[in-house]
Amino acid sequence: MSQPKPDKNHEPLLVAFSCHFAFWFGLVFATPVFVAAHNREDLVFGVGAFALWAALATLVISLSTWKMADLLRAPAAWWLARILLAAAIVIAIQGNMVHGLFDYGAFNGERVDYRAYGWAFWLEAIAWLAAFPLGIWLLARLSKLPGWLAVLPIASFLLLLAPVISRSDTAGNVVAEDNIDASVFDFSSVGNLVHLLADGLQADVVRQVFEENPDLAGHFEGFTLYTDNVGTNQGTAPAMYTMLTGKSFDLKTGFDYRTVIPDIEKNSYQAELAKAGYRIDYVPISGFICLKAADSCVVRPFNDMKSRGFYRHRGEDTQYSIRLIADLSLFRVVPMFFKEKIHNDGEWFFADTTLDGSSPYPDPVIREWSQQMQVVDDRPVYKWHHFIGTHVPAKWNAQCQLLDEAAKDRPAYVEQAHCILRGIAGLLDALESNGIYDQTAMILSGDHGHNSASDDAIGDWFNTALTPGLHGTGRPALLVKRKNLRHPLAFSDQPTSIMDIKATALALSDQAASSPPVFDFDDEAPRERLFRVYSTAVFYSGNPVPYTEYSVGQPANDRSVWSISDIFMTEPVPAQYDPLNRPNGKGFVHGARLRKSMGNNQSSWVTGRQIAFVIAVPEPAHQALEISLHVPEWMGKQHVAVSIDGARPWRSGPLEFGEDFWQAVRVPLPGESRRPGYHFVSMVFDKLLQPPDVDNWKAAALVQSIRTVEKANGDQPEATHQ
Repeated sequence: MSQPKPDKNHEPLLVAFSCHFAFWFGLVFATPVFVAAHNREDLVFGVGAFALWAALATLVISLSTWKMADLLRAPAAWWLARILLAAAIVIAIQGNMVHGLFDYGAFNGERVDYRAYGWAFWLEAIAWLAAFPLGIWLLARLSKLPGWLAVLPIASFLLLLAPVISRSDTAGNVVAEDNIDASVFDFSSVGNLVHLLADGLQADVVRQVFEENPDLAGHFEGFTLYTDNVGTNQGTAPAMYTMLTGKSFDLKTGFDYRTVIPDIEKNSYQAELAKAGYRIDYVPISGFICLKAADSCVVRPFNDMKSRGFYRHRGEDTQYSIRLIADLSLFRVVPMFFKEKIHNDGEWFFADTTLDGSSPYPDPVIREWSQQMQVVDDRPVYKWHHFIGTHVPAKWNAQCQLLDEAAKDRPAYVEQAHCILRGIAGLLDALESNGIYDQTAMILSGDHGHNSASDDAIGDWFNTALTPGLHGTGRPALLVKRKNLRHPLAFSDQPTSIMDIKATALALSDQAASSPPVFDFDDEAPRERLFRVYSTAVFYSGNPVPYTEYSVGQPANDRSVWSISDIFMTEPVPAQYDPLNRPNGKGFVHGARLRKSMGNNQSSWVTGRQIAFVIAVPEPAHQALEISLHVPEWMGKQHVAVSIDGARPWRSGPLEFGEDFWQAVRVPLPGESRRPGYHFVSMVFDKLLQPPDVDNWKAAALVQSIRTVEKANGDQPEATHQ
């Protein structure tokens, strides 16, 4: 079959123009506008205005290239139309479909390993590069291009933009410094409540900094550091919601701005302060938490770990915004091989760090408050500021100088914590010099720790899914200063939680609360606190979010009081783990060293006292859970207590080494746990011992398989309930 002969008369003018327009529409208008709408807080101009300019540029460039092609000889114009249309289709598929298949991190300074996707990393790049000549070849086989073909990539981008077009253009834009009113520096002689959210600030690290620097601790008169504080989540958004509302975020419902914003507007403690006549000033990283009635909401994000004050450290901000849009637009339409080069570990390809106006310090807003503080006496003032704190990774030393390279070791976080505490000490000094220290109450809280092992951890792991880093992440710092107190910095081992912050904030501002503040707790009352580790990849999808829930006793530095109390899944759950290994159990079973090596993956060791998992009951006829396990000779007698869906635990008789290597333990399913669907199971062993000739791990039992069976039988150790 012969190749069609190129002839510019074969292409109607409108079809030829559509090929040019389809290419530039995706590259110059649709993708940049989509990116701008999702990064409003990094821009100094409105998305609507940017969209108008981008539309005009798209039309002008499309007309220009189409007209230039029309002036060329027929073969060149014929080929150019097909090249641009093929490129438009490839870009649409990559940007609107393939891009969403992978997780690229949160651009918060953490290193992103694009190559962790293995063969998919290379396959995507090869397929993307091959798609261009393949598309051109296929289109070249058509002597005339059908008009609808050029509409496809345009329609794809319009579908991408549809949700964006329906959004308000005013929500969350960064306030330009020309529009900042000097009243944001107002503090009151009547009363102040300052809530500083230092991202990633970890309790044991703050304690260490104060212990090693008594002069610094001397600035914090009237403060109490609650060393037994527990977070609610490992991520910021749900933890911040809890701080504001005093409620645990419902991950089973999912995160949706349409419901979260009204909830915060109604139930946050700031809403109570506004009713009480406080001036409300926010400096958040995202404007969704700001009350409509707030006196100011100056959004200052720290994407790529760049801190931003009220005023830019240097100019050229419009140029930076445009460059950032260019980077993120290109990032969407290319494969990971090129994404890696564009992102450049947060330095980006076009958006050079010297152009964004970011501060060389981690706490520019606090420094500006200290330097430009002005005292008013008409009403009390509330200030909220969410800033870098000790977010992963560490980038500043104790003298607040930028490190040559970001670090993730504990000493680096201790240094950065020292830096930010020095900045807060400067704010305290400014309050003192302005005569309003005693009139000011303050909360300094972390939303979570920074994934470093605690230096005060004790006890054996109850469940080894709780890694040393996660244990630190679950223990954010909490410092509280009440008005008119001048005692030296105190440490309290009273068990507290992020859940207590709302009540504490209301008490500090003399407002009624439905629960006691941290400084009025009953010292004798035990507390159970819940910490949920959720799937960050789907958090903002609006869908239910899978999580693993830890019940935390006291003290929180004791690893033996962190037990898994629930697992929520949205994907199908296995009906059996036979054998129990990594391919079968990853993501569903927690607390076992899941083996994966071929020939050595027919069983797995339980390496803490607890193994927790979810398992599906396929049909109502199944009435028992069967666990095939081995108790080694060096263990002696072992017992296990099994709780299903939180029911009263079933307890085995003595389990010990015997002639048969494997022994089956059958646990009756409670009536409500016989329904089809998945169920949560917690198995807790009495003993955890170190195997002979091993010095780096302990074990409770070796498990071969877990499954449900039709009925329990008597061929098992004696069982009791407890």
